[in-house]
Amino acid sequence: MSQTNNLKLFKHENVATNINPFDIEKSLNENWDKLDNAIETNKKNIEQIGKISNLEIEEILNL
Repeated sequence: MSQTNNLKLFKHENVATNINPFDIEKSLNENWDKLDNAIETNKKNIEQIGKISNLEIEEILNL
């Protein structure tokens, strides 16, 4: 078994030499869940950055 570097998504070994059966739960469903969670986390982080930036701009304008 191998994984992607960042999200640790499951990857099948070389398709030509792989003798393991295809596992839909591991190969697809778990990977989709990891992707969805990563997007949600990034969305929240971006929203926080936006809030901080807006607050800083408001403080600068009030000076």
